[in-house]
Order: sequence, then structure tokens, then C-alpha cells
Amino acid sequence: MNPEAGSGRFRMDPEELERRFMKAARSSGTEIDIEVVMTEVAGDAEKISRERRDSRIDVIAACGGDGTIYEVVNGSVGSGKGIGIVPLGSGNDGIVSITGLHRSIDDCISDIIRCDRHPLDIARMNDRYFLNVVGVGMDAAINHQVADRRDLVKRVGPTVLYTYCTFRVIPGWKDMEVLIELDDEEPMQIKAKMLTIGNGTTCGGGFRLTPKARMDDGLLDLSLIKSAGVLRTVLNVPKAFKGEHLNLDLTFYKKFRRMKVISLEDRELPLHIDGEKGFSREFEFEAVSGKIWTVHRLGARPS
Repeated sequence: MNPEAGSGRFRMDPEELERRFMKAARSSGTEIDIEVVMTEVAGDAEKISRERRDSRIDVIAACGGDGTIYEVVNGSVGSGKGIGIVPLGSGNDGIVSITGLHRSIDDCISDIIRCDRHPLDIARMNDRYFLNVVGVGMDAAINHQVADRRDLVKRVGPTVLYTYCTFRVIPGWKDMEVLIELDDEEPMQIKAKMLTIGNGTTCGGGFRLTPKARMDDGLLDLSLIKSAGVLRTVLNVPKAFKGEHLNLDLTFYKKFRRMKVISLEDRELPLHIDGEKGFSREFEFEAVSGKIWTVHRLGARPS
């Protein structure tokens, strides 16, 4: 449990969390043992999950935001443990991508207690796994700005904050020259504004940048926005939020199993991986099946 998730927007104490689990278990006639472990610093959730790989625990639940889920996935992938989510974060895009909707805390707790098994694809970027989405380029620069202003989430909410940071970043963003290798196709060199690599559909507090993604098809989705001027970019932000940008001539969209991206410029490119920020000049992506399962039922599939 991350006590700082959502900048305290949905904060609850561990005793309250345990009470809600026990109440739900009694209501369903299920006996459970539960251990609530608090994180203190970044990396704790991954460490805690890794330490319990060989335990008798059935489900490891990430109680926090997408960053907490990211750590739990990396700590428990391949262990045979189920992944549960108690959405306490600011955006909670992970649970939306899995179930197709904003699922309540109590509904998620019920899923964890019920403990049905639903196979779930995850993905790899270089030496790290991710559940939902990676962004490279302008989208990541926006994410970095959001991360630096998390104290505003309580006042304005995640979507307003993300939109505000979007319009701050766009005017000064320099589009990037990259080389892309998709599966066995010929490499393509392109000037791009941003690349979104989705195992899930939704990021940034509701932006549907990879709306055709499915978490059980063994594939990842690439949504690439080509180089464009500031005005055209600004005017199309609402379409990106709704997942309607796929019809624009600015958008290149394709499903793949493996992809390599190399920056052709003398700069590292900003990235976010399930909301966690970073930089790199080379990226390798791969869809991974059969390594993880979740207690949450996958939602309606996009057409």
C-alpha cells in the first residue's frame, strides 16, 4: 500500500483498508488472511513483491496508483501469483485499461477476494516489464510535467492537470527523428512528435492513445503521431483524448510483437513507463504472454 498515492486524494489508513477487506470477505462467506505492507520509498513495492515470490500468498494487490502496479508487476512476474488492484491513485489508468471502466475500490476488493483467474498479457521495454502504456516523446514530456505538479491533483483532478501540462509542453516541444524496426518489416526513418506503445488503452488520466489495444491478444499497439505544427497539434488534442485521432493523416497505428526504436539525434528522449518517468536513446519492446494473471475480469473489447 502506497500511502502517498494520488497525492493523498484517496488516502486511507491501513487499518481501514484491512477492515474493508475483512467486511467484504465476511459478506461473501470467504475466509482470508491479509497482510497490509506500507511502502516508504520508490522501489519498495517491487522489493516487497519479490520477497514474497515463494510464499503461500495467492494474490499480491497493488494498493495505490499506476506506479505501484508497475512495481508489483516487476516484482512478481513469473511467480504464479495473481495481481490485484485497489485504485488509490490520481489517474488509475491501469484498472481502466483492464476492465474498461473506472472500477470502485470496493468492487476491486471483491474481485480480489473472489480470486477468479484471468490471463493477462504484459509487455517488456528493455529490461523492465509494464502492464499498461509506455510513451516516448512529447507525451512523456507532458507526463514529466504532471509528475512534478502532483500536489495539484487534489485541487483540479488528474484530467485537468494533464490537459494543463499538455498545453504547456506543446509550444516548446521539438519533434524527434527516430528509426523504427517493427517485427520483420523494413526499418523506417520518421520525424515524430510522440510514440505511444500500449498493452492497454488508456493513459494520462483518460487519454485513449491506443484505443484498439487488447490485453489478451499477444500483441502491442503503436500509435505514432507524426511531426506537425503547434496549432494543428493543439486542435487535435481533444481527438486524442477520445481515441479519435486514428483517422488523422498525422497518425500511424499498427499492432506488433516486437519493436526497436533508436533516436537519430544527439539527445536522450523522454519516456514514461506506466507513469514512471525516465530517458533513453534506444528502446526495445516485446509483448509477453503467459507470465501473469489478474483477479479482474477484462472489459469489453474494442472493435
